[in-house]
Amino acid sequence: MDTGNGRFVKVDKPSGEMYMNDLRGKFPNHGGTFQEGEEVEIKGSMFRISKIIRNGLKLELIPR
Repeated sequence: MDTGNGRFVKVDKPSGEMYMNDLRGKFPNHGGTFQEGEEVEIKGSMFRISKIIRNGLKLELIPR
């Protein structure tokens, strides 16, 4: 999950909704969660998230 402060926090599935609500309380400016395979737009270019790593995301450029 994007904390909104230039950092990512890993969210484990087994933690459930209570954990997500706790994280939302700690990071009110977060931009949501990312999933592998999701398509995102950054500065007008489209990318597919190919892998989520410890310090960020690996992105593949989607050709126009």
